[in-house]
Amino acid sequence: MKWKKHCTYKEITKHYVNYVRTKYGSCCIVFDGYDQGPSIKDHEHVRRVHKACADIQLAESMRASVDQQIFLSNMKNKSQFITLLSHCLRADGHIVNDSTGDADTMIVASALQFASQGNATTVVADDTDVLILLMYHWKENMADVYFLSEARKSQKKGLLVWKIHKLVMKAGEAVIPHLLFVHAWSGCDTVSAIFGQGKTNLLKKLKESEELKDISVLMSDPQATAEQIGEAGIRVLISMYGGKCRDSLTGLRYAKFMEMVASSRTSLNPQKLPPTERVGLGGIAVFSHGTIKEIIPSNAGNTAINCACAAHRVASCILPFLVMASGQQLTEKCGTKSAVWKYFSLIADDSGGGSQQDNPVCRICGVQV
Repeated sequence: MKWKKHCTYKEITKHYVNYVRTKYGSCCIVFDGYDQGPSIKDHEHVRRVHKACADIQLAESMRASVDQQIFLSNMKNKSQFITLLSHCLRADGHIVNDSTGDADTMIVASALQFASQGNATTVVADDTDVLILLMYHWKENMADVYFLSEARKSQKKGLLVWKIHKLVMKAGEAVIPHLLFVHAWSGCDTVSAIFGQGKTNLLKKLKESEELKDISVLMSDPQATAEQIGEAGIRVLISMYGGKCRDSLTGLRYAKFMEMVASSRTSLNPQKLPPTERVGLGGIAVFSHGTIKEIIPSNAGNTAINCACAAHRVASCILPFLVMASGQQLTEKCGTKSAVWKYFSLIADDSGGGSQQDNPVCRICGVQV
């Protein structure tokens, strides 16, 4: 909603209240929390900020002299404005829930609580995470839940509305239990996407692979050890890049690089290669930190949230997975003009020449192939 110029913050909040009342009637509104310390979405908030704004001591009678986007780029200013807006919305008869952090789980929990009481519910949100969570946690004994996105419009139909029941039926029983795994692994608000590997690719492979389904179950298990999570994550990466069951990630990366060199007529695109095991394990640690969210509405309407967090366990076992050439002197391969050896070296022997010709070492990560 665009702020009008020269209005007080009290008048701006009234515009929000009138908009909600006119378009949606009485409803439940959930706000993100921005003043509860560090969170796993801080990097996303920073990425969206293009200009900085000083802290402003907000008052209802104060006129908004700062541009809307610049004002809201400051987390303290945004938190103050949300507090003021929440007070006005409650005064107008709306239910307002203030999250202590990211609001996605609270939005879904609130919607499912209404649906479990037999009330058809429409969730207005623009975040794909909310849609995925609704599909995963909705049950057939609940009333219908709809997902409406104001950001996505159709020229013929206007605002798009998805019925969660239909989406669940279309996805199928074989996919729904693994939906959180596919969504988080292929990129979401808290986990960076892998270059060139979209959700569709992983979803197709999961439908055809019992191994990936077993890995999905393992990733959701809070009792899984760091070693199990690390090994399983590496197998997912190998599968996504078309590797076989006996391939290693390092070997697959080397093979894909050789294919790229042999087939490319222009410059190489190393971002298309599988990641190294070091980078892969680091990504797995981020993935496993708070991405598998179980939301179970109880009969009393309370919400139990169980997050499978294994980042510290994965981090503690990264090194055992790597075969490093640390402490070894490296040398270039003599007598070759191949572009491959721009990225690989050989372990130097006593005479300074290259030994172990069949086991080059990556110059970037130090892993011996």
